[in-house]
Amino acid sequence: MWRRLFEHWKKIRKGDKILVGLVLVLALAGVLYPFFWEWFGGDIGDLQVVINPVGSERQRIALAEVPEEGMELIVPGPIGDHLVEIFRDGVRVIAPEDDPLKICEKTGWIRRPGATIVCVPNQLGIWLEGSDDTGLDGISE
Repeated sequence: MWRRLFEHWKKIRKGDKILVGLVLVLALAGVLYPFFWEWFGGDIGDLQVVINPVGSERQRIALAEVPEEGMELIVPGPIGDHLVEIFRDGVRVIAPEDDPLKICEKTGWIRRPGATIVCVPNQLGIWLEGSDDTGLDGISE
C-alpha cells in the first residue's frame, strides 16, 4: 500500500505537493489553536467571577484586578466553608470536609465565560461572565 502511494506521490507536480502540504498545515493549526490559546493565557479582557451563595449578596470580582499572586476567599455555607481560589487565569473551589461528593472541587479550574462551579449541598454557585471573543463554543473547545 505504501509503495503504491509513494509511486503516485512521485507523479504529482511540485505545485500540487505544496498545496497538499499547505492544507495539512492549516488543518493542524485549526485543531491546535484552542490549546495554544489556553496555554498562553489568552486575553482575560472583561471577565468577572460571580460568587453567588444562597442567602447572601452576590459578589463580582474582575479577573484583571486580581493580584498576580492570586487571592483566596472563604465563602460560608450550611455544611461548611468553601475556599475559593482566584487567579488571573481561572477560578477553582476547595470543598469543605462535610461535602459528601465534592463535585464542586472535582470541577477543577474554570477559565472561560459561561463555565460554572455548583455546590448544591452548600448552596453555592460560581461562574465567569464576560465577552467571549474567541468564537469557540462548548463543542469546539
